[in-house]
Amino acid sequence: MTIDIDGNAPDIIIEPLELLSIYQKEYSQDVKINELSDGWKIELSVLQCNTGLFIKTTADASIEENTLRLKLQPGKNVIQFSVNSPVETGWKPSLAQSKAWWNNKWENSGILVLPDSNGRKRKVGITAKC
Repeated sequence: MTIDIDGNAPDIIIEPLELLSIYQKEYSQDVKINELSDGWKIELSVLQCNTGLFIKTTADASIEENTLRLKLQPGKNVIQFSVNSPVETGWKPSLAQSKAWWNNKWENSGILVLPDSNGRKRKVGITAKC
C-alpha cells in the first residue's frame, strides 16, 4: 500500500488483539513483535494456530509494548504486508502482481442473486485455517 502525505499525518498503529472472542468464547492470543534487518515480524499464536505477519515499510517504525507504530513522513510512504513469509518483492512488482491476480479473479467470478429477502439477512462466518 502507498500513502501519500501532504503535511502532517497521524501515526498508523498496528496493535493485534490479545483477547479474542471466537464463537462466544474468549481466548488469549500471544503477540510478539520483532525488528528484522529489513522490517518487522508480528508473531500471533492462539489455540494451536500460529501466524507470522511480516511488514516492510519506508515509514519510521517503533515497538511500544505489543504495538507497532508507523510514523508517516511527508511524501510517499510504502507499507508491504506478507503472511507467513518475509516480503520478498519490491512494492512496484508487488502491486503489478496484485493487480494481475485481482483481474484474473474478476474475470472468473460470477454473481449470486438472492431474491429471497430473508436470504440476504443471513450472516456469513469466516474463520482462520490452521
